Amino acid sequence: MSGEFKFLNVVTASESDAIAHDTLALAAVSNLGSDISPEAAAAYALGFTAGRDKATLQATTETIAIAVKASSGNPRAKSLGLAREAFFYNLLASKLKGANVPACYYAEGSLETGEMLLLLECCTNAVPSGVFFGPGNPNNWAIKDSVQDMCKGNPGAEEVTSHAFELYANLHATYWKDSALLDLPWLRASEWMKGDGQASWKAAQEMSSAGWAKIKAAIENGTSAVQWDPHLVACLDASYGKVDFEAYTTRMKASPFTLVHGDAHPHNALWANQRTEQAELRLIDFEMVGLGPPGQELGQHIISHMAPTVRRRCENQLVKDYHSELSKLLAGRGMADEAAAYTFDVCWDEYVAGGVGRWAWFIPFFFGVPPMAQFFQDQLAAFLHDHVKDPATTPMPRV
Repeated sequence: MSGEFKFLNVVTASESDAIAHDTLALAAVSNLGSDISPEAAAAYALGFTAGRDKATLQATTETIAIAVKASSGNPRAKSLGLAREAFFYNLLASKLKGANVPACYYAEGSLETGEMLLLLECCTNAVPSGVFFGPGNPNNWAIKDSVQDMCKGNPGAEEVTSHAFELYANLHATYWKDSALLDLPWLRASEWMKGDGQASWKAAQEMSSAGWAKIKAAIENGTSAVQWDPHLVACLDASYGKVDFEAYTTRMKASPFTLVHGDAHPHNALWANQRTEQAELRLIDFEMVGLGPPGQELGQHIISHMAPTVRRRCENQLVKDYHSELSKLLAGRGMADEAAAYTFDVCWDEYVAGGVGRWAWFIPFFFGVPPMAQFFQDQLAAFLHDHVKDPATTPMPRV
């Protein structure tokens, strides 16, 4: 029967690692058309109550590989709302073929419990694109002795970033200023943009600002294991001093918004079919999907991984290419006026402000791991020296 299939193997993530992208496990799925339904599979894997009819697989004798992403529900997944990824695949992903989002065969999630089960197209012969940024990135430290071999025959940091920005342009153009998204409360920032949910916005900001206060105390008493750049400290002091919900909503109403990945960095994209003519980049991990200004994804992506020496050489062209692709796609959707209004200068300013704002919010969360905190401090400090000369102009942190 169409839409029914049998698991030969299901691997679910433990509570301790459920939110990491490397918890994706391959499960062989065969005998499509058996008497095990998707609903029963979900119930088996997570204890959900079966009851939703979602049939997307066709009966066949072919054996295919499925990426299984699952969370049995844990406090962090619940508090961060990570189960929203299931809602994304059920309601929005089908329009994002141009963004190379994996096909979804089944998705179930609960924001109340944090439980989630995704059965996704397996991106074969794939490696996280973040690997191509070299062994110095914290995400690659565990495989530093293998990185050089993994990079052979694959694109470098600049080329794979160009591919990523093209996919972001498709993602952003598809849902550009789509007001219907504001009525999806599971999307991050959808309530905030309407002026609602002020308490949760403040809680998120206070969580980061409390971390920054601890960092400042460690700097002042000489106990910080991280060497903090004075210009970065001045910029972040100014940034946290600007936290204000009304100012946030005013800025958002004055800026174009769209669907954003929300956790835009190179390890949230897979380079699939590597070292073949069919090689391509695939966007994954939409746990933080939400609404926001498009340009901030570019800044977040580059600061997270790209060495400052490489960034300085190519960032202008990368943002120009993104802007050109976005403009073309918007015009193709009959939104030429929107494309004309979103000039390169607007895009560039958002690239800088958005990247700084996102990383201003992130930095305190790495303080407990000094080597990692030092890496990202250095990344953001270099970006600030290049693009924010006056600390007083630093934007507020972006949740």
